[in-house]
Amino acid sequence: MRIQAQAERSSQIFEAYLKEPKMLPTKTQELLNEAPLHRVITDYIAGMTDRYALQEWQKLFDPYQPA
Repeated sequence: MRIQAQAERSSQIFEAYLKEPKMLPTKTQELLNEAPLHRVITDYIAGMTDRYALQEWQKLFDPYQPA
């Protein structure tokens, strides 16, 4: 079940960045000059560690949870 939860969180993070690309780090946003948004977001999420992805999810979706 843990893998499914991670996949769901990754999907939610992807959708959040897709709706609001300005939430991406500045250096990642700069890559949009070279690649489409969905590719930049996918690569950014793929480079996250499990811990960082969880912290990012908490920052985006559970602001009262310390990240």
